[in-house]
Amino acid sequence: MRTILALVCWVLLSTTAWAKSDLVSTITLMPWDFAGPTAVESELPKAGINHVTLYIPWIDVEPEAGKFRFEKFDAMIDRLKAKGLSVILVLDFGGRKYFNDDGSQSGHTVLPAWYVSQHSDTLMRDFSGGSTFQISFFDSAARKLIDRFIDNAVQHLAQRHGQSVLGFALGFQEEHEIKFGQEGYRWRDYSDKSKAAFQSRYGQPMPVLNYNNEIGQARPRMEPLLTAHRLFREAQLRDATCHYAGLIRRQKQQVVGYFGETLTSHDAIYATGIVEELADCIDIVVIDFNFYDGYSLQPSPYTLPLLASYLASSGYRKILVGAYAERWAQQGKGAALVAHIKKTIETSLKNPAVIGFEIGGLQKVVSATHSGVVDFSALQRLQIDNTRTPAPAKRQKIGVFASKSNFYFWHGERSHNRNIHQDALVQAYAVLSERPELDVAVIGERNLRDVAQLRRTFEAIVVPHQAALPESVKLQLKAYWAACGILIQDLRLGEFRDDGYPTGDWLHEVFGIQTLQWQRQAGSFIYQGKSIGLDLGGRAYANHAVLEARPGFQLLAKAVAPLPDGRLNRLRRWIFGNPPAVASQNQGLILRGPRSLVFGCLPQLAAGASAPVWRQIFAQEILALLAPS
Repeated sequence: MRTILALVCWVLLSTTAWAKSDLVSTITLMPWDFAGPTAVESELPKAGINHVTLYIPWIDVEPEAGKFRFEKFDAMIDRLKAKGLSVILVLDFGGRKYFNDDGSQSGHTVLPAWYVSQHSDTLMRDFSGGSTFQISFFDSAARKLIDRFIDNAVQHLAQRHGQSVLGFALGFQEEHEIKFGQEGYRWRDYSDKSKAAFQSRYGQPMPVLNYNNEIGQARPRMEPLLTAHRLFREAQLRDATCHYAGLIRRQKQQVVGYFGETLTSHDAIYATGIVEELADCIDIVVIDFNFYDGYSLQPSPYTLPLLASYLASSGYRKILVGAYAERWAQQGKGAALVAHIKKTIETSLKNPAVIGFEIGGLQKVVSATHSGVVDFSALQRLQIDNTRTPAPAKRQKIGVFASKSNFYFWHGERSHNRNIHQDALVQAYAVLSERPELDVAVIGERNLRDVAQLRRTFEAIVVPHQAALPESVKLQLKAYWAACGILIQDLRLGEFRDDGYPTGDWLHEVFGIQTLQWQRQAGSFIYQGKSIGLDLGGRAYANHAVLEARPGFQLLAKAVAPLPDGRLNRLRRWIFGNPPAVASQNQGLILRGPRSLVFGCLPQLAAGASAPVWRQIFAQEILALLAPS
């Protein structure tokens, strides 16, 4: 889980690289950073930092009901302004743990003590009935008190500090995650008002759902109310977000929204689809990645660029990418992450909607209960090149589809110790975005709603391993194909509905699939006259599916017939090689139609010596389908 330890963040950039840049480079400072021996506000401009993110906890601003105090924050902002630094101010009224000004844990949250004691009935309940420290979105009395906090904070800070304030961020938490989601797996909101609203809308009690499906089991738990529950909770969050955003905009200030890593299945971020529904309420959005998949450290440099692309396709025009290193720093490996942070930021900056970045977590670790101060020495090797190289004039634009429903259903996916859905998505994006001929954009379900616009924008849509899809999404993809768009999948498009019921259909008619047979072992295929082995290294629920082609569809990689085992046969294969005989003239791994392409495997995740070959095949077959006939 992300903790406040993740929020102390610094970056040391070359002075010349950022001296004339309009890009936002921001860090987060906490009160104890200002109390240290180093005048941090003097050091930041030297490091190329031009913004600081400060948290404005409700407990500090309104320690007594109706009495507001801003002296501490005014003093910090004044010190920053004196050195030419601007600020992002997070109005913190969620359930985050509160740290004292010396960095020690207080045992409280950011909610004022008077609020908790006098208005405990407004707090959310978890599915066990226990009270949380997140205020229920349904409670009108609570909203009035939050409104008062926001109005007073924005009015004072905007008037006092003027143009030095870039924007105000909403700091409340929910598992959909606008900012924090650190209190464990306590699914919310199961307050009486929330449960009554769900019962009224759907005619059934609010369910407690099992999100931990693993596709490797091949029999996911079917959840009839899963989609209804997701949409209900997203509607709550959207209503609250847009309401509070309206208060900030009313005072002519920009609204900042923070999202934790989405299109994944960890960190208690369940209803990720809300990302696609808030672009009209948020002026500047921050998307973060802490190089951790919920189980192990992940140095993936393409996750943040992918997420930035997804946000841009969802309608956000000003995006900050957040590269956080707290998980690595806690294991003493923060310095090893620097090269990956550099690459992920520089790749993200190629997206014109990305206006800057935030880096965090490279700090001195004091203890589990005490947050450390900035560690400059850990950042000496980080030099960000902000040069934006013009893209080639002629590129073919393709969409890589990432379904919020798919990732919501496969929450907790960990088949063979990996989140194979996320891996397939990230690597598909990585392989294709490296091709200079392609302009790749990650799109979501929102983009599919207007098929005509979709067809005008994209020459092709690639669907990487989206196994659980609403029937409406499959129909929209089919409509795009019917409108003469090119449709591509690597494996298992919509084999399950978004509530877990199996369909057994990967849009077989579109992709020319007559039958398929799953193979758990590595296989061999004849591709362009050469035999190529395929192995996913035992890190997938199945190695591949052998596809039988329908009439009119081309088989591009024919399956080599299984060979009998035994010492004599192994000796023959060692001397003479595998024979070119195929299992059937119509069975193989890749099927191509006039405007369709399907792989019976995940070529971007192939392992072993042939892995680069399969990634090349993945890209070249897509390019071949895009080429004019």
